[in-house]
Amino acid sequence: LPAKENNWPPLPKFSPVNPCFYQDFEEEIPEDYRRISRPHTKTWLLKKLFMGLFINPPNSKRFLG
Repeated sequence: LPAKENNWPPLPKFSPVNPCFYQDFEEEIPEDYRRISRPHTKTWLLKKLFMGLFINPPNSKRFLG
């Protein structure tokens, strides 16, 4: 088996961080569950994006003391 290139989490090409592992919905998730897993995955990514942006804003000292 040829090694598959890591593609998860999806990151832009210019990012200095590389994807951690390989994920293929068509190959790894049964067809009956793909309809459920894709929106959950996108929701998870959006949650992580917002957590990364807002968990430690530049003016957090104002709120943290």
